[in-house]
Amino acid sequence: MVRVHVSSASLLNLQRTVKYSKERVSFRYRRQRTRNPLTAVEKALLKQKRRKTAADLKAALAEGQALVWGYAWQMANKFKTHKADYFYRLIMQQSRRPASTRKVSRWNAFLSQELARRNNELPNGADRKRVSDDLIQDIAEKWRNMSEEEKSLATNDKVQEIYEQRANRAFGRHNVATREFNDLRRSLDHVETELRAIHSRTQAEILLIVTRGNQSTWMQPRTLVTSDAVEDFILSSTKYSVLDYSIKMECFILGGGANARSTAMSAKAQVLKLKAEAASLIDEKLRAASRRGAVPGMKYSKFHRITEEFGIIVENWPLTRFCAPGDISSRTELEVLLHAWKTDSARFRCLSDDEWEEWRLRQVSVLPQPPGSTAVEETTTSPVQVALPTPPPPSCPLPVAQPTTAPLPSCPPPPAWLPPDATAGMATPMDATISASLNAPGPAVASPAVAAVYAPSPTTPLPVALGSFAAALSPSAQPAPPLSAPTSSSMSPPLATSAPPAASASSPAADNTMSTSPMDSVHPGLPSTSSALPP
Repeated sequence: MVRVHVSSASLLNLQRTVKYSKERVSFRYRRQRTRNPLTAVEKALLKQKRRKTAADLKAALAEGQALVWGYAWQMANKFKTHKADYFYRLIMQQSRRPASTRKVSRWNAFLSQELARRNNELPNGADRKRVSDDLIQDIAEKWRNMSEEEKSLATNDKVQEIYEQRANRAFGRHNVATREFNDLRRSLDHVETELRAIHSRTQAEILLIVTRGNQSTWMQPRTLVTSDAVEDFILSSTKYSVLDYSIKMECFILGGGANARSTAMSAKAQVLKLKAEAASLIDEKLRAASRRGAVPGMKYSKFHRITEEFGIIVENWPLTRFCAPGDISSRTELEVLLHAWKTDSARFRCLSDDEWEEWRLRQVSVLPQPPGSTAVEETTTSPVQVALPTPPPPSCPLPVAQPTTAPLPSCPPPPAWLPPDATAGMATPMDATISASLNAPGPAVASPAVAAVYAPSPTTPLPVALGSFAAALSPSAQPAPPLSAPTSSSMSPPLATSAPPAASASSPAADNTMSTSPMDSVHPGLPSTSSALPP
């Protein structure tokens, strides 16, 4: 047998709140009795004896009732507030079920313990000793010679065992279907009798529906309705009679519909439940942490007032925003907040007197100063400490690219063809390759015109310059005409075929020969296009 230690003070709470989940066990030793079958004469004599006993009991009850009526008449003559029948009902009105639980007597526990010990010493098949025997005198003498401490030590385990027996009888689960059915039938008969009596005395309307909780129970749905008004209410609200409603209730329970309650709850209802649970838990923790009086309630937007009045701060608030649970719409954040307060990761702490005074001084130091006064550095510490995870430092330094300020290279669009006289002065194989791709066949093209194709310019983006250079090298570009002097009727005036003479930096004529074209301002080394145009 598994022993559960239950104190005497918590027995009533155990019977009211604790769900007892053990099976019923037998605590009594039943001796097998052998009886001889009775003859017909013996049965007749036994029947006559029972009838005489019933008549004597009825006469004794009538005598007792007459005595009670006498007391009722005396009370009516004494108080003169009600009639005798009122006092008779007042005397006889009592519940037939026990209203309180008696405390286990240590003497009864010691007596039961001693009898069990001595009966265990008997051989098998011997008659067991009972309390009515002379053995109780020796046990009582031993009990009187013990001190209070010895009595307590000797009976502690037995007292707990007796409390366990009481709980097992009251809440133990039946393991035999027949006993379960008989217990259910007798108990419901008694409950229905009590409910009908209550309805008769108080005119209270009662609806009782009893169904089985599993398929192994031998019972049909059972209902109790005290009036037709209750029946009409169920019929009008559910469109079913009370019996049909009980049958549907039984099908719902046996079909496992009760297990779908959590899944049927909407997401909004779950969030509302989490909000209410978190708010209630935080209020409970706040009241438990206060040592300077009862806190009327939690204030999230003005929590500094609670700190100012009671000296309480919040440590390790798990969220980034300090607000009421009702202002949080994320279910994940609500679960994190609730778990933090349940595990005491987030908690309230009551400041000591020195810390409280220091906090108050910091609050005073940051008040608005009058004009012309010296500014005070704000060092106020918030009464809410948020605990957020910090990312770990990198194991190795990351490479950082150095910024550059150099302009991107660019160039103007390339010319469609090159003049024949611009082929003098070929210097590199790259120039020969570019010339062959632009004017094939022919001699190598000279650079200043070729330089205009790939020379960088600070105003044109790099992708435009690269695209222009690729278009010049592409074989699908427009083919250049043969190397010959162009005619004025076939194309526009060409560029200058020779560069102007180099001017000295100190010569005044050099300033007059320089072009004001935008091309010259970008590429000063190229010939001027305006000077090559015909008049």
